[in-house]
Amino acid sequence: MRLAFAVLTLLTVAAVWPVGTAYVREWGVVDSCLDSGGSFDYDRTVCDRAQNHPFVPFASRQSALLSATSRRLTGIAALGVVFAFGQQLRRRPSRPGLDTSSRNRNQQAGRLP
Repeated sequence: MRLAFAVLTLLTVAAVWPVGTAYVREWGVVDSCLDSGGSFDYDRTVCDRAQNHPFVPFASRQSALLSATSRRLTGIAALGVVFAFGQQLRRRPSRPGLDTSSRNRNQQAGRLP
């Protein structure tokens, strides 16, 4: 189970990494432009000191990247469900006679009804 958790964690980080790096990289460029007195042109991704430009949200500019990340995370969640069901099936005995739980042993010894 720990291996499955580690794999799912690494896949999640790998899926989110491109969005995070793109957002942080762009934020740094925009912030330095605004600190220097300019206006960031999101269409051309340049700092413009001559005229003001409207703010364009990251989600509308990077919709393809966000959509791909959403699909990856959905796949990772489905894989997590498969791992969880696999764990449950592995823990469950295949035949009642193979159950070695304390309740079953107590029942066989006549201590429980």
